[in-house]
Amino acid sequence: MIQRIVFVSALLATGLAATAVADVTGGYYVGAEVAREHQVFRPHYDFAAGGTSADYLDKSDDGSIALRAGYGWRLSERVGLAAQLRLAHAGNDWALNTGEPAALSFRIPTSLAVGAVAHVEVLPRWYLKTEFALGKGQVHETKSAPTASNYGFNEWVTHAAWAVGAGHALSDRWSIDAEYRHARYDSFVHTSARPGSSAVVETIRDAPTVRDYALTLNYRF
Repeated sequence: MIQRIVFVSALLATGLAATAVADVTGGYYVGAEVAREHQVFRPHYDFAAGGTSADYLDKSDDGSIALRAGYGWRLSERVGLAAQLRLAHAGNDWALNTGEPAALSFRIPTSLAVGAVAHVEVLPRWYLKTEFALGKGQVHETKSAPTASNYGFNEWVTHAAWAVGAGHALSDRWSIDAEYRHARYDSFVHTSARPGSSAVVETIRDAPTVRDYALTLNYRF
């Protein structure tokens, strides 16, 4: 009886090893991502004329797509590590027209990041993953108020991001991931001026955050 148990256990162990993380980690790969993206801006306004400063919360939800490319290394039977490049485009655009009249728009349409991704297989062909990345995003913050002030901030701003998720190896080449991703942008400052003048009206500080709920289909070469 003991011999049978040992024999069955050995077979199970061999089967698990045969479906280890090598199915999802190792060599070059590409991925196509679709996501629901949530962008949050928290502009803080200080006024040159004095008075109480103002804080606002501007949020938008929309779809985004991304391409991923990377190279992975198998560290052990169940653990892998990859270096990854991610290029994303989002349709988000928080926009508002007020009675000043004023038209405002806040968005991050494009971002690029380089990160390290770790995989740990927890069941045959099923794995958990986490990522840490640094990158830049093209931040747009604009205001047009013909009777008050205008600004147009359009720069690439550094961000740090992390992600957690799970995936399934559909075959030795194809896999699918579901993950949550969070990016926090560095704080930046810009100013507004009256139309036709260089006199500063407002100093604006912001540090956006971005959250993604994503599905990615990967192909490993």
